[in-house]
Amino acid sequence: ARHNFEENDLNLIMDQALDLLRRELDDNKIQIVRDYNPDLPRVFCDDRQMKHVFFNIYLNAIQAMGHGGGQLTLRSFSVMREGKQFIAGEVADTGGGIRMDVIHNIFNPFFTTKDTGSGLGLSIVHKIVTRHFGQVEVHNREGKGATFLVTLPAAEEGRAYLK
Repeated sequence: ARHNFEENDLNLIMDQALDLLRRELDDNKIQIVRDYNPDLPRVFCDDRQMKHVFFNIYLNAIQAMGHGGGQLTLRSFSVMREGKQFIAGEVADTGGGIRMDVIHNIFNPFFTTKDTGSGLGLSIVHKIVTRHFGQVEVHNREGKGATFLVTLPAAEEGRAYLK
């Protein structure tokens, strides 16, 4: 159902999702670095679903970094793809990256490397972003961390897709 789609500020969505994990971030001594572009066009999305996307990505990052602390870097910027404007939200962690033997599985439902949890997080992320005519990619830095990049059509473009 796309009737909940509205024009939203991606920076705000990323921050609101982060607020839901305030305690986990504090408990795990994770520093937040924000590098948002303040002048971004809005995105046309269901803000609740998009919050869920970033919540899941953050949660994975927090779990990857564990109790030893770490840094979560959030960036937002505008990108052109095939002549269309997209807004990107990027989440980078210092959790050691994703093992190469499992990376191709991370968006599959029920795939998990964790002892607990269903592993549904990233497949839900993928499903929601795709439904928004966006893309989610992971850039792995094995031994260092992982970066998740969510790109969504800018509102003008997004409305056109949904007609």
